[in-house]
This record gives sequence, C-alpha cells and structure tokens, in this order.
Amino acid sequence: MKYVCTEGFCVEMYDDDGFSTDRHIDVEAGEKYETDDSDFRVIGGKDSIRLINKNGNWLELTPDYVSRFFSPAEEGET
Repeated sequence: MKYVCTEGFCVEMYDDDGFSTDRHIDVEAGEKYETDDSDFRVIGGKDSIRLINKNGNWLELTPDYVSRFFSPAEEGET
C-alpha cells in the first residue's frame, strides 16, 4: 500500500543493525512511502509497519503513528 505524509514529524534514525545513529530525520508533509509487506523488522515489533520511500529510506512505525501522520495515496499516485 502507498502512503503520503500529511503532517511533518521527526523520528530518531537507526542503522540496519537496529542501533541508534544519534541523528534524527524530518519526514516532510507530501513525502510518499510504500509498505514493505515482509516480516523483516529492525527496531519495531510484529505490529509495526515498515514504510520505504523511493530513496530507500525506511521507517518502522506503530499503526497509530501511521494513521496520525499518513493517508493512503490516491489511485495512480506515485
């Protein structure tokens, strides 16, 4: 499923081994992400949603965060 960020927010960055990088990333309103339907998670639990943008950047967020900061992209929106 594809999502569009509706309200900007900031999250802590982690490396691919799940360790904090001591940096943060700003997710801007209008950025587009797509769900990764695999079971692979680095920092989130089984209930987390992994989102990946076109640059390969990923987020692992709880369903509550996704519903608060994202809306489903409209059909044909890339």
